[in-house]
Amino acid sequence: MPRQYNHYGEPICEDCNRAFVNDRALDQHYLSSSCHSWCQQCDRDFVSDAARRSHWANSSLHDFCTLCDSHFDCWQDLEDHEDEEHSRCSECSQLFAGPVGLHEHSRQSHARLYCTDCRRMFRNQNEWTGHRNSSLHRPATVPCPSIKFGGNCTRKFGSIADAVLHLEAGTCSSGMDRRKVDRYVLSHDRTNIITNPNQRLIGYTQDNSPPPRYHATSEAWSHRYQAYYCVLCPPAPNPRLFKNTSALNQHLNSSKHVYANQGNADKLYRCPNRDCGHQFALFSALVQHLERGSCFQQLYRVQQTIGW
Repeated sequence: MPRQYNHYGEPICEDCNRAFVNDRALDQHYLSSSCHSWCQQCDRDFVSDAARRSHWANSSLHDFCTLCDSHFDCWQDLEDHEDEEHSRCSECSQLFAGPVGLHEHSRQSHARLYCTDCRRMFRNQNEWTGHRNSSLHRPATVPCPSIKFGGNCTRKFGSIADAVLHLEAGTCSSGMDRRKVDRYVLSHDRTNIITNPNQRLIGYTQDNSPPPRYHATSEAWSHRYQAYYCVLCPPAPNPRLFKNTSALNQHLNSSKHVYANQGNADKLYRCPNRDCGHQFALFSALVQHLERGSCFQQLYRVQQTIGW
């Protein structure tokens, strides 16, 4: 604001009707007097401290942290301060004084993406649902179904899909694997409620020969992706990539490629909800779809069909 001077050349404070020996003394008066709410940088006096604070918070001339009333020399310093001392919401970028405020905000404003137990935000609803349905939040109460095949495995799982995946992976002491699971389901689903009437696929599941064994070599290295890739999975648009041959070999010899002649487009299973239309290569994938998706009410049809 324009300074006013008396006839002696002394700066004066018109509000207080006082004269000062120099501008520095007047500045000190503005800073220390309870009668003024002065912004030194802009040389402006405000009607109240609240008005001055609003000016600091909203003016591009100031790099001001509203959470701790601190000024910074530049916006980079302000951003560094906010990242180091405060908590920012990854979903809406709103800033909070600390993790407690951020947690309450996330719990109330982003409940569909935020796990309150883990204090973790997810990128979308599917990721949140998958997390909430994981073993972290679902007690292991589903027994291994190998008893249906004469097995005596005592392991328990957080979901039916996890129990089926355990069988398909060949890790069950009963000796079950993906092909045996497929044969069992096909033998019970005579009317194709959950299986596709595809005789070519059924032929694969009836094959009693040992599952193929694969061994990756350096030829599987992709210079384009700088990683090893699976030649049995679809090459585009997103090829399956691995950091080393050990990881690739584990994938190649998993239940994913248990059928030597089966193309990746072949999907034996289908959702019993005919309005859905989803199809799946693995029985565990079908069960997971029913457990976690909008077709949940159809799960009982699967259980009735296979007798689990």
